[in-house]
Amino acid sequence: MSVEFRLGMRDEIQALVEEWGKNCTISRNVTVTGADGKESGGFVDQVTETLWIQPIGGGSDVKVKGIDEETTHFAWQNYSGFAMTAKDRILQSGDIFKYDVIRVHIKEAHRISELKQVTRS
Repeated sequence: MSVEFRLGMRDEIQALVEEWGKNCTISRNVTVTGADGKESGGFVDQVTETLWIQPIGGGSDVKVKGIDEETTHFAWQNYSGFAMTAKDRILQSGDIFKYDVIRVHIKEAHRISELKQVTRS
């Protein structure tokens, strides 16, 4: 694939993310092992970035689609965005429920993450 074509695709995705996305805070679980051998820590905010989060709708055969059966949403992100990993958490601005990152896919023009929205008390 030519570099010009790839850059054009990245520009198109970036425009969509900017138009439809919302500011989101991405957190990562940071732990340390103490002298007693036990881990302690918690989620620490890493970055605030614009993500376009879309619910997965309709029925599908997850074996055919290749997505995790727990996936409830997809997050579209610019190619140059923060490198999320599984188990990161996302809080969309104005929302009260967080999303757990299940899996991250890096495409030629963008990053897309499978999310699971979790109700926590």
